[in-house]
Formats: sequence, structure tokens, C-alpha cells
Amino acid sequence: MEVPITAAKLAEFSGIYRIDDKRKFTVVVDDQNRLRIRLTGQTFGPPILLHGGDDRFFARAFPVEFQFKRGTDGMVNTMTLHQNATELFAQRTGDPVPSVKFLARDKLDEYVGKY
Repeated sequence: MEVPITAAKLAEFSGIYRIDDKRKFTVVVDDQNRLRIRLTGQTFGPPILLHGGDDRFFARAFPVEFQFKRGTDGMVNTMTLHQNATELFAQRTGDPVPSVKFLARDKLDEYVGKY
């Protein structure tokens, strides 16, 4: 079940979370105040993640959950992806979060054509 979350609280999860030397998760908040996550080499595609409470986010489209953890200072510092009985742990880095613009479907249609 989705639990409401403020934009300010949602922003606390934005960051770069390193899995290993080659893979990381990039976590951003889109213009509609939704959490979006991508893994290195992938897009910020579906699913849109919903807040489930207790620093946990899930997708309705398929069984995936991201559980964030906070340090003793109250800052979000780790996340774990839970999917298909697998857990993938990632540590937050100090790397800057990229600015990402997500275009609406109707806006994307303007770019359809032959190039």
C-alpha cells in the first residue's frame, strides 16, 4: 500500500549508491515528486516507485522493493534492492546527483520521425 510522503522527505533519498567498482544506482526525484532509479547501463524507465513507509519503496508493475537505511546521523546512507529472492546492497557515495529531465509522453511524440 502506498504511503504519502512529502517532497522534502522524498529528496532525502536522492543520491548515487555504489554496488561495486562498475555498478551503481542513481536515485532522483522527478518533476512529479516521484522517486526514479536506474542501474548503470539502464534507463530511468518503469517502474515508478511508490513509498511504502519506513524508507521502503516498491513498484506495482512487478515485485521489486528498495529498502533504504539511515545512519546514526539520520541521513540515508545505504539501500538494498530486493527482487526475485535476491538482495543487492549499495552504499551511498558523495558523488553529485545528475539533473535529469523527464518528458511527458505527449512531449516525446514531437521527436518521433526519421533521422
